[in-house]
Amino acid sequence: MMPQLFLHNATRYDLWQDASTSYQIQWQTLYEPYLVVSRKHAPKYHEAFLERYHNKMSHALEMAFAGFEFWVMPSSYVLHLPHVKHPESRKISKCAGEVLMDFVLYLRRKYGNIYDVSYEPNRPSNGWKFEKML
Repeated sequence: MMPQLFLHNATRYDLWQDASTSYQIQWQTLYEPYLVVSRKHAPKYHEAFLERYHNKMSHALEMAFAGFEFWVMPSSYVLHLPHVKHPESRKISKCAGEVLMDFVLYLRRKYGNIYDVSYEPNRPSNGWKFEKML
């Protein structure tokens, strides 16, 4: 049984374990995938996101707004090394959450209010209501 990882649930590890071909998934609120995409076609990372706070998440979100499809590659995986915990990480995370809400408004203006999120995750502990912005 694979662990339930909040930021990576959309990957559908139950399918990935036995998959022999790629399968399409839908972006979900707070999804933080590792992406393989051509620089030529991908939007740039937004400069408002510093270090590790919502940079992958915001990039995937913009790609979803822009109409990119998300596909899982079978027989592939990524190793992720833990981040060093910053002494002010709670404050930085809260601020980054507020920046993320502004970013959602920016995306709605840029792409239109076209993106529908059908997934409602548990509320993050810092109190911001990201999914209400979509």
